[in-house]
Amino acid sequence: MVIFAQPERLRPPIARDPMGLMQLMHDIDDDAEGVRVVGDRDAFDEKNWEVGQAFFRNWWWALDPQVIKGSNALRRRRGVGPLQMGA
Repeated sequence: MVIFAQPERLRPPIARDPMGLMQLMHDIDDDAEGVRVVGDRDAFDEKNWEVGQAFFRNWWWALDPQVIKGSNALRRRRGVGPLQMGA
């Protein structure tokens, strides 16, 4: 992510941490609430990306609103609540 190339003072708090990049990888890889591509669909189509709460909690500011909207639709389809700030 380009954010890690920015001066520290310009980064969001999570990206200022020396372990920020490791946290990003951990949040993406979270089995329950990380980031997933739904089914066997095209991984390059953002409509197939489902962002989980663990990832959203720390990295919401880096997401396109359409990815959030699509994630909430996919979560709703699975019977899971929408992504929430501060959850």
